[in-house]
Amino acid sequence: MQLKRVTIYLSYVAFVFLLVSALYQLKVAPTFLASYEVFELSIPSHILLYRDFWLLFTFVVIVLLIIAIKTGYELKRLYKFSSLSLNSFVFKYLTLPGIKASYLNILETVFYPMADHSDESGVPNFVITQHLRSMERSGMNVSNEMQCIIRKEGHMLALLCERQMRLISVVIAVAIIAAIFFFLVSAYSPIFILGETL
Repeated sequence: MQLKRVTIYLSYVAFVFLLVSALYQLKVAPTFLASYEVFELSIPSHILLYRDFWLLFTFVVIVLLIIAIKTGYELKRLYKFSSLSLNSFVFKYLTLPGIKASYLNILETVFYPMADHSDESGVPNFVITQHLRSMERSGMNVSNEMQCIIRKEGHMLALLCERQMRLISVVIAVAIIAAIFFFLVSAYSPIFILGETL
C-alpha cells in the first residue's frame, strides 16, 4: 500500500508539472520572448537556460519516475518471493545491499534442508549454512532456528524495502522540486522584468 501511495503521488505531481511546463513552453514562453524583442530588451540567461533545457528536465523526471516504479515493482516481487531473477538489473544495481543480503539469507535458510551438507559437496560454506550445520551436528532442533532466521530476515527485508522506497521517493521529489523551481523562475521573472520596464 505504501508503494502504491508513493507511486500515485509522484506520478500525479510529475504529470501536473509536465503538463504545466509543456503549456508554458509551447504557449506562454514564445509570447514573453516576443515581448522582449518588442521592447528591445536582452533576454535573461536563466530564462533561456530553462527554455533550452526544459526537455532535459522533463526527460530526467520521467526517467526517475520509471526507475522508481520499476524498482518498486521488483521490490514487491522480491518481498513476495515471486519469480525474481537474481541477475536482473534492478536486483544487482538498484537494490540496497542490505535487501540483497536479507533476501539471500532467507533463500539459503529455506533451501538448507535440500542442500548437500557433506564436506565434499563443493558448495561454498555460507554463514547460515555453517551455523545450521553446527546446530545439526550438536543435536539441536534446526527447524526452530530456521523459523527464527526467516522471521528475523523477513522483518529486516520489509524494513529495508520500505526504507529504499522512501529514499527513491525523496530523490524523485527533490528532482521534481528542482524542476518546478527552475520553471517558476523562468515563468515569473519575465513578468516582473517587463513590469519594471513598463
